[in-house]
Amino acid sequence: MLDEVFALADGLTIVDGPSGNAAMDTVLLGRAEVVLVPAGTSSDDVDAARASMERVRSAGRIGLVVLTRSSVNRSGEGEEARAVLAQDGLRVARTEIRWHAAHEDAAAARLTVGDLPPRNHAFREIRGLATELLTLLGKSATLSDTAHDAERAEIS
Repeated sequence: MLDEVFALADGLTIVDGPSGNAAMDTVLLGRAEVVLVPAGTSSDDVDAARASMERVRSAGRIGLVVLTRSSVNRSGEGEEARAVLAQDGLRVARTEIRWHAAHEDAAAARLTVGDLPPRNHAFREIRGLATELLTLLGKSATLSDTAHDAERAEIS
């Protein structure tokens, strides 16, 4: 099935799935240009991100840790995890994905966070992460301020 997905892809394919499946990891790492490794901020999450990034490095791919479970109201917990991962020489995105409720609300309504009111926090997070990815890939990173200003890719 993955062969069919990649054959149909025009330039960019995003596969979102659980890690830990060795066979799937091998197939995906064999085809990926950049691998995003989502990680919470607990010590267990940081350890799991380290292990995932080691598999990414072993496959010769570019990896980027994306911190995801930081509390919206608690500043600092993401910075602690970022510092620990950076000490290990791992690349960590500046953008943290923290506004989970907006993503859930949008998905329940069969929308993207870009379809929610302009300039919402969740959309800014996705735009920030997209900008970082474009920069990492050496591409121009000028994205509109709202989803309604320009065409955008569907995120599902």
